[in-house]
Amino acid sequence: GAVAVTGKATFTAGAANDIFLANALNDFNSVGIVSGKDVVLTDRSAIDLAASTVSGTLDVTSDGAITDSGALMVSGAATFDAGNANIKTTLTLTPADGTLVLGKSASALAMPTFLPSGARS
Repeated sequence: GAVAVTGKATFTAGAANDIFLANALNDFNSVGIVSGKDVVLTDRSAIDLAASTVSGTLDVTSDGAITDSGALMVSGAATFDAGNANIKTTLTLTPADGTLVLGKSASALAMPTFLPSGARS
């Protein structure tokens, strides 16, 4: 079933375990991943990504803006799809050759900042 959280939702699955929250009716305010391997988050409205550590891939789909309020550490590919809304997030990809996929036309995209792991802005 769908998950609705009005405050901050925090998930800890361990670096070897997946987190799969892909129900299209999920409604989160803010989501933080303490630890997880491959993480899939789907939200029916805007979603804020709190500090998160993902040892595999991160896939975020939203029908509203995708923003961040904490550092995102992702070891694998990161995919963000906000439909027609804005994607405003700073993402640290590790290793430095990590892959980022944005599901939005480049003309409407608020370009994120890319910092390789260990780099300083």
